[in-house]
Amino acid sequence: ADIFDGLQYGPVKLNGKQVVSENIADLSGLSCAIAANKAEGGEMKDLFETYAKSWMQKQRLESIKAEVQSDVHAPQPTRVNIPAQNQEEFYEAYNVTPEDGMWLDPEDRITIW
Repeated sequence: ADIFDGLQYGPVKLNGKQVVSENIADLSGLSCAIAANKAEGGEMKDLFETYAKSWMQKQRLESIKAEVQSDVHAPQPTRVNIPAQNQEEFYEAYNVTPEDGMWLDPEDRITIW
């Protein structure tokens, strides 16, 4: 909940407690996809890029406001970026370093399993 709480998305800030259950599901699902990809010898960049593309959308400001107020799902970009930031494989696939905007300190990363 803390990672999402107060996160700015468009004209509004997210309520981490409102979206926590679905965020756990997103993080768990991505972890499972990574494990399956490893088992099949897949490329991690392909997995992360396909995952990101699956959440692409355009959204009006009014729609963002309504979604954040009523939906238990976090907005699409955060459903991609934050779960990815918590996966060691993301850092390895893209050579992400502490100087990069997507960096999340290892002690702040969440592991479900």
